[in-house]
Amino acid sequence: MHSLEIIIRLNKEAQDRFEGKTVKSGDQEGSDKEMSKFVVFMREVYVQGYEVDANDEKEAIEKVRDGDGELLEDHFEYSHTLDSETWTVEKG
Repeated sequence: MHSLEIIIRLNKEAQDRFEGKTVKSGDQEGSDKEMSKFVVFMREVYVQGYEVDANDEKEAIEKVRDGDGELLEDHFEYSHTLDSETWTVEKG
């Protein structure tokens, strides 16, 4: 099974669970075995803006790294998702 097929299947199963439908294992045809629940921790990267007073760019970065600066709530955006090899999973 290809990665895209797995993602589509997982999205369909998540929607079914949300709607209260029972999800059965689809990997073995004719199987009525209930699937197990898992929690997948997907790693995503976001970019967050901060405003800080500084003498130059280097000092600005250092100040924000050290916790200074004002968080700009309207400057928050998704950047990318890390490879699935970095994700973790726990039994639900």
